[in-house]
Amino acid sequence: MTPAQMLHRTDGQPYLAGDESAKYYILDFTRPEVASVIRDRAKRFVRRYRPDLVKFDFGYEIPALDMAAPHDLIWAGERLLWKGLDVVVTALREENPDIVVMYYELSPLFTGYFDLHSPDDLFMATGEFDLEANRRFFFSSLCGEIGMPTYGLSGYDWVSQPEIWFDSVVVGTLGSLGAFDGAKEADPGASPERLAKYNGLTHLVRPANVFSVTPLDAVYEAPTRGAHASSWARWENGEVVLLALRQRRLDGNPGTGKFRELVSTDTSVVVASRTEDGIAGCAKLGIVPYGDGQLTLRRQSRLSTHAEVTEHCFGGMFTKSRVEIHDGALTLPMQQRGAGGAPVEWLEVEIQS
Repeated sequence: MTPAQMLHRTDGQPYLAGDESAKYYILDFTRPEVASVIRDRAKRFVRRYRPDLVKFDFGYEIPALDMAAPHDLIWAGERLLWKGLDVVVTALREENPDIVVMYYELSPLFTGYFDLHSPDDLFMATGEFDLEANRRFFFSSLCGEIGMPTYGLSGYDWVSQPEIWFDSVVVGTLGSLGAFDGAKEADPGASPERLAKYNGLTHLVRPANVFSVTPLDAVYEAPTRGAHASSWARWENGEVVLLALRQRRLDGNPGTGKFRELVSTDTSVVVASRTEDGIAGCAKLGIVPYGDGQLTLRRQSRLSTHAEVTEHCFGGMFTKSRVEIHDGALTLPMQQRGAGGAPVEWLEVEIQS
């Protein structure tokens, strides 16, 4: 590859050996001949590997114009990403119109190219994976308004993953990047308690890609605590279908403990409808306790008489019980451990009339 096919220096001179600017060498797809080669490679990639999803990984260090520039200056600066998307993603979809393309951080600006948002590169927040993921979900939850779900990337240790899953289930997905034996000596790895949270939350993930999220106990403006939410409400078709309520806010103060008159609790919990109806009117619910206490749900109808509750525990054990509904209110005990001391994964609730 010659300098003519790379980004060229703004002074028009070629890059020289040892030139610090040479680190900005990248394919210059603003040149038609280079774009043609890249499009051909992208199509060959799809034909050979037949991927269902492609992550577009570009844009880390677009150089400033005092260091380098594309051949066609119309695409200088951040516009270079736009040009790259048009070349690569268009070629991918010409070969497979159903292919899913994922990118991170800029998704709402390029909805014509991206299908899935990723809150990627949490490695830059070592020691605070959960707090940084919470901040990214705070913003990426807006993607639900335009029908773009967020890929539930986790952190890189097991300590923070249950808290990340608590937040990411609201935007629609879970994820895990950690080795089961832990990434380092201080990382305790995939304990039954942590795996139980993942297993339970998989039953609460909502399939819809169009939704709205209301941050609860949120801090909107602050140098370090801003753009974080301790709890969340997810809406679909004007109804609340999922609530994730923390007992304590991220700053350590007591959380709200309720959402309107719909749900109240004295512990941390995720509760979701398992139908297309909202929490108040659905016949099937899923609940994942994050502590010990109790949860009360208010029903829209006072005709419901009782609920059949199945407590699923890690390892496949389960117990069944019947809980009465009084005056439209269903109160359930929340506990971290169930039969034989096994960690509770989730409660499967079926409302009966």
